[in-house]
Amino acid sequence: MDTAKTIKELRESTGMSRKEFSEHTGIPVRTLEDWEAGRRTPPEYIPRLLAYQIKIEKGFSSKGEVKGKRSVSVIQDVDGNNIVIINDIRFKGKRSIDWKDVREYLKEYVGEFYTIAATGDVIYIGLDLPNEYSGSKYTHSIKGANAKAKANAAQGIPELIEIAVGKHFRENNEEKHWRNAKYGWYRYDSRFALPVYNETGEIERYNVFHASLIVRHSEDKKLYLYDILDIKKETSNPIEPYGCTRQKTHFFYKDDTMVKEKCQSDYSNVSVQELRKEIKIDIKIREWKIEDKSELAGNLNNMNILNNLRDGLPYPYTEADAEKFIRAMLSADKDNTFAFAITLDDKVIGSIGVFRQENIHYRTAEMGYYIGEKYWGNGYMTEAVKMACNYVFENTDIIRIYAEPFAYNTASCRVLEKAGFVCEGILKRNAYKNGNIVDMKMYAIVKQ
Repeated sequence: MDTAKTIKELRESTGMSRKEFSEHTGIPVRTLEDWEAGRRTPPEYIPRLLAYQIKIEKGFSSKGEVKGKRSVSVIQDVDGNNIVIINDIRFKGKRSIDWKDVREYLKEYVGEFYTIAATGDVIYIGLDLPNEYSGSKYTHSIKGANAKAKANAAQGIPELIEIAVGKHFRENNEEKHWRNAKYGWYRYDSRFALPVYNETGEIERYNVFHASLIVRHSEDKKLYLYDILDIKKETSNPIEPYGCTRQKTHFFYKDDTMVKEKCQSDYSNVSVQELRKEIKIDIKIREWKIEDKSELAGNLNNMNILNNLRDGLPYPYTEADAEKFIRAMLSADKDNTFAFAITLDDKVIGSIGVFRQENIHYRTAEMGYYIGEKYWGNGYMTEAVKMACNYVFENTDIIRIYAEPFAYNTASCRVLEKAGFVCEGILKRNAYKNGNIVDMKMYAIVKQ
């Protein structure tokens, strides 16, 4: 491929000059000039990323402008978890936030609704959100960076809803909410990032924040966003922009070689699922074969994996151990055991199994899984979980599949949430693993 020619053709297809294209994409003008002239070669994913962005933007432009001309995007971190990137600081406030401005801004969303990708829940924006968001006790209790974070998170409400995970329910016990939260409250977890500027006004990094979306289940049986609480800055490494300028709309984790497969659209009306269709992930599940033993042993002979599984597996894990497991799965009762190899381009990269329970629970099944460490963070496990659930629900009378990850295994919890599982509760002090008493979580998905 003639990369220089491709970059130039992509830019010209937008009708933009180099300067305009630079401001729009965040690629420095000189870098763009060098790429188009062939003096420098961009990373191989850049032409594909630009083509994808242009395609999405052209499709969106016919549907109207983004509300309030927001500069918001969604990326995935190295563990495959979504983060809403809010590229501009709209609400600054030298000493404190003017919450009246935030309230007026939020009124633009009233009457809109957005869908949570992980659960399919439709979340409406009601008349009460602007006042509650800007005037709640929590809002007035936070100061400094957290107040600034909450104020500016308002710009990313559509995306924060879309990427939300970890659905938790509690009954309504407050008399004043007997109507607007008649059927209780839900809390979802979401994440967003805000830019930090250096002395010259350029983006130096992004600080990542956790947030809890509080949703009320009204008497009209609709779900309404009520407030966003628990704004907390994450202490892990911040996001650093790739070749950043103030106008940049797509950012990347430093040293994240998989970022080229993960950058998503800037627009809230394009769902995570729709975006994933643009990225070909050739993950499959299939029946085990004896010849899979070498690849199985190679993946499972790793304490980083075994530390997140139940005890009983040998270490080191040899090909003989792998063959024994495969033969056991192949000879198991086909009505009760559904064991699959996870493959990527026909290479075994992991294992997933669904096991029917007994007695009154015979229409319930437990799921277990793992994937080789070098394949972590690419969304492969989530796809395999979805495939296994679809197979079991379509081919058996099982109506409920559950999984019990260790509570500390947040990556596994995220996998389940993104696959549509709902956290039903925490199993306190439920296991003894590696010399420690630990909590577990109960996740489940039910056949519709």
